[in-house]
Amino acid sequence: MWQCLNAIPTTIVAPPSRTLLRRSFAGHSKWSNIKHQKGKNDAARSKVVTKALRVLSTALREAKGDVTHFKVLQAKALAARAGCTKANLDKALAPQKDDKTIWEKILWECTLSNYCFVVECLSDNRNRTAPLVKHAFTKNGGAMGKTGSVMWAFDEVGMIEAVPVKTGDEMVLLTEECFETFFEGAAEAGADDVEYDEASNSLVVVCGKTDLSSVTDAVRKLVGGFEYEIVSSEITFLPKDTVSVPEDDETFLAVLDVLEDLDDVQNVYHNGEV
Repeated sequence: MWQCLNAIPTTIVAPPSRTLLRRSFAGHSKWSNIKHQKGKNDAARSKVVTKALRVLSTALREAKGDVTHFKVLQAKALAARAGCTKANLDKALAPQKDDKTIWEKILWECTLSNYCFVVECLSDNRNRTAPLVKHAFTKNGGAMGKTGSVMWAFDEVGMIEAVPVKTGDEMVLLTEECFETFFEGAAEAGADDVEYDEASNSLVVVCGKTDLSSVTDAVRKLVGGFEYEIVSSEITFLPKDTVSVPEDDETFLAVLDVLEDLDDVQNVYHNGEV
């Protein structure tokens, strides 16, 4: 097993970037703001757990009950990270013969002033969810657009996130040497961007959406060597350009808060730079 963890926080200057491949070993990831972060309070964290269990249920159904399928394992790790108890995880993984619910992934494109949003939902009734998402924008002066109305502002890419396997309360950080080893392996597998975020102690890998499966497999093997695990491997929408959000722009944050409160909303991507 690689000796790649460092229990002493350090500030490390990012190495020079390579042509056609960006990398960063720094204190904050530039990808941390592309999705609205949930879980500001206990009520919000409860919703995060509920949403994570919904993702787990959907992954289990898509895997036809195979609890060893990588999507199920990934969803389980994400739910555990969100604070789901072992009892609830076991219940979610148990066969549910009477559950006929079909969850559908839906993307809605919306606008608010100069900002573009892609709202990702997991719903069992789009006729219920659509008006709720639309209202979040219209009551704040925004609008729900047609398919393709804001997608031009985003690049659809694959994104993989890995975090340390939780073994205790001690916070350990990745060393620069270990990051270099990981970077080389990820680059060889087809990654376009590799970052380490010291604030969240996570590794983030960006790749082409058609390469997501193969790069995920490579990353899983790489992180296993230094006790990290993949908690997210998904298609993500990265803004091509960002729009600065003024500190006094309460409308932007109000829309995010309303969307966060909707059970069917899983992720909110936007081009606002807070």
